[in-house]
Amino acid sequence: MDLLLLALAGGALAAGRHLRLYPASWDKREYVYAARYRGARNDLRQARARRRSVQHGEQRAVEAVQARVAESGRRSRELVRSLKEEREKVRRPQLGPALADDFGELRLHEHHLQFLRVTPDAAPTPDGDPLRLARITVATELSPQENCYINVTTSDGDERSAVYPRGRYEERDVKAFRNRIRRQAVADEEFARSQEARDAELTARIDEIEADEDRSRQAGLREVEELVQAQQAAPERLEAEQKWQYARKNWAGDAHRQPPLWARPWK
Repeated sequence: MDLLLLALAGGALAAGRHLRLYPASWDKREYVYAARYRGARNDLRQARARRRSVQHGEQRAVEAVQARVAESGRRSRELVRSLKEEREKVRRPQLGPALADDFGELRLHEHHLQFLRVTPDAAPTPDGDPLRLARITVATELSPQENCYINVTTSDGDERSAVYPRGRYEERDVKAFRNRIRRQAVADEEFARSQEARDAELTARIDEIEADEDRSRQAGLREVEELVQAQQAAPERLEAEQKWQYARKNWAGDAHRQPPLWARPWK
């Protein structure tokens, strides 16, 4: 039963499409199916097919230009994305592993100094954000009796100190760790200068690519516009349109109904 219904529905759709392609008034209905008017239907079908073929060819040409421009834009955006990711890494170097064992409340990394929260019954944990070595200065404050301190000052003027009780830390060890921080800070300053140069290089490249892409996009829009204008005056379009209009006029004169454009009209 379902197959029968499907067959009936398919037949109805096919008949409806045929009537849509070859319309006729009731008194001229023989034009729709009669064998002796097959030639008239063929003339109309061929003219319609030729017009649609030209239209589709023109649309493919336009879409080819649009696809090329879109692909160029996609590649440019992908390259810009990659360069921006690299620039972000340049601007924010990774903390990386520690360069030495923790020294009390401080942990030294290649590009950062990390203050630690130290408790007797737990492993040390980070206390605040790591400080970029290139942007700090360090000094020691050596108390003759109680504590030693490593004082850290950031480029913004913020100050913080790590405390080293004399009962557990020798003064020479505090000085040695301070000196190690200073040496690493000098190395990070040199690294930061090279990274700033790389940052500027990446930024210039990103700006160049984005400017080139904008020019390419504008050129693509102009190319499409010029192509459409050329297509409007192309001999194959004019010929196809002329034959189609002539076939429609002849059919309407005989069958008393105007065939639909069916294919998408040109704009």
